[in-house]
Amino acid sequence: MNTYDFDLLISGASYDDEQLEEKLFNAGCDDATLFFRNAIAYLTFSREAESFQNAIVSAITDVEKTGLIVKRVMPDDIVSAAEIGRRLDKSREYIRKLITQEKGPGGFPCPVTEISTKSPLWSWLDVVEWLIHHDLINDDSVLLNAKAIVLVNSTLPILQHADLQDRQVGLLESLKLRVA
Repeated sequence: MNTYDFDLLISGASYDDEQLEEKLFNAGCDDATLFFRNAIAYLTFSREAESFQNAIVSAITDVEKTGLIVKRVMPDDIVSAAEIGRRLDKSREYIRKLITQEKGPGGFPCPVTEISTKSPLWSWLDVVEWLIHHDLINDDSVLLNAKAIVLVNSTLPILQHADLQDRQVGLLESLKLRVA
């Protein structure tokens, strides 16, 4: 068993709900801390599981037992150059040089959005695959975790309008796909 850290963005939570933390604790989220930022609720988990994907799925299942809806898993797949640097423990300047081909093998992945602005955004999964392909990182767990987040975050909106039981079953069935 390993411990995995991640956040779940949730809807349906109210800062005024005095019993929310107790509901979450009783539903199995005793390994999470509830936060509100700008009236948006999220849970920070440190969950033990066989895999990152299993940790996420079990946390979502536990949260949704309370009637809350999980909207996204974070850290998200969409990243800025600064976030790429933070995740890799590299400077923003180093990342800029990889992007502009001043450093590294060239062919950095294309941004996925905001390409006409000063702050384009990339898919973390695309970046990780490129980094591994060019031997700039060698930690396969980073790739597996990135794949799990993309899979979960692409599945959650599809299930958004399902009732709670169908949503949990649908999520679990959808995520039985291997991310390896």
